[in-house]
Amino acid sequence: MSWSRTHRRHQLVHEVLADIGTDGRPEIPVWRQAEVDAEFGGLGQFLVQVQVRWYRAFDARLDALLEAWPQDPPAALDELWLGLSDTMPTARLLLDAHLDHPALEPVHVRHQLMLHAATGIYRKPDDWPRPVPPPHADTARRVTPSARRQRMIQPCRWISAF
Repeated sequence: MSWSRTHRRHQLVHEVLADIGTDGRPEIPVWRQAEVDAEFGGLGQFLVQVQVRWYRAFDARLDALLEAWPQDPPAALDELWLGLSDTMPTARLLLDAHLDHPALEPVHVRHQLMLHAATGIYRKPDDWPRPVPPPHADTARRVTPSARRQRMIQPCRWISAF
């Protein structure tokens, strides 16, 4: 896959998740559907891309957790999962809404096996704790544009100076 295609896919996932964060509905907005279909071939492969990103972020945090090996590993994994849910709320919202999508099954199985090998704990996708929305929210938690901007990675000033 070329760099430009990889970048285009990354940007599209970012934009779709931003749209989901704005309206709080865990589905691809209608105005993005054709673009997602053209780039990913449909909802399934788009969800796979989001799930792979989720597990990559989870695994990065898991490495740090395992270095200290907690007293209660299952509780520590739950805390890690919920912490990542706070960091990536729109990804978690979308993935929870499509948890049983058949395209995600191989990704889930591979991650279950990796998690079991690393920790001895086996968890199915629906065994993980679900983030609790704030009491005042009747739908999913919304991500404000200012909060979204704070989470965006800013380019290094010295690189952009050239």
